[in-house]
Amino acid sequence: MDKAITSDFKFISYKVDDLELKVIRNIDILKFSGYIDPSLWEFNVAILHPLFLEAKNIYIGGVSCNLYLFPKDLEKNKKTPENALIFLKASISGAFRIEGKQFDSDTEQQLIKLRIPSILFPYLRATITSLLANSGFGSIVLPLINMNAIAEKMLEKMEVKVIPA
Repeated sequence: MDKAITSDFKFISYKVDDLELKVIRNIDILKFSGYIDPSLWEFNVAILHPLFLEAKNIYIGGVSCNLYLFPKDLEKNKKTPENALIFLKASISGAFRIEGKQFDSDTEQQLIKLRIPSILFPYLRATITSLLANSGFGSIVLPLINMNAIAEKMLEKMEVKVIPA
């Protein structure tokens, strides 16, 4: 008889909780049709502070991303959202549960801090790709990134914030 493998780390659900797209009103952008070279896009990713809802035994984590398309000749010190031809801000949050008590505290913290961003980022990436494609900018796919490395750096000294019952 086959034994099913189950995990005590459960992904409950996710929601895109912030989505903003700003495009300057410019005839060249409105007339644009085709492909935007992926190297012209600039983006940054941040991991949101993880929370633990003690009364419900649920962890909440999230990822945010800003994506910019700047004029080619714009000086680096002027690259702000206000000067972008296209600016997209998006974030996603997810709910997770750890069932049972098989993990020690350090392992549980690592699961929350590292795995949640890794699980959520592909959903955010797909949302961004879909939004830009449906907005007339063609297929723009964010590159795969090592979310574990980003999470390790950003959350190194950050503890999961506990929201008491």
